[in-house]
Amino acid sequence: MNQIELATLAGFFAGEGSLTISGGKLPTLYAAVGNTERIWIDLFHSNFDGTWYIEKPKYQGAKNIFRWRVAGNHAVKFLTAIQPYLVGEKAGQLNLALKFQSIKNKIENRNAGFSTETRLELDKCREELRNLRRTAAETNRRDATPLAK
Repeated sequence: MNQIELATLAGFFAGEGSLTISGGKLPTLYAAVGNTERIWIDLFHSNFDGTWYIEKPKYQGAKNIFRWRVAGNHAVKFLTAIQPYLVGEKAGQLNLALKFQSIKNKIENRNAGFSTETRLELDKCREELRNLRRTAAETNRRDATPLAK
């Protein structure tokens, strides 16, 4: 991909994408995008692998939603590629996501589980990411409120 294409996908991801870290015994990093135009999902999928699916509309007359998702080190490949083109709230989320995966990748024997210290670090990244997402949503709602005249 060239820089213009990467910048375009980064901008699209900034507006339509999400970063999450699942909980549970083996927490996992996910990057995802959803849109009613399949062309966008095809671009993400063809350039960064992952999986895609169609979400049927919840009510009659609504459009299908096409969703793409990539996990773990595949998510890191995607996030590293778009990192230079992101600013704002998603850039902060991206940095935490990369930190999480870096900690997780240092574990030599995943079958043995995480040490207490490592688990605390992973959980801290997950909570910080959740807080960043919450703050971004609150900021968005506040910024959308009309200014008093």
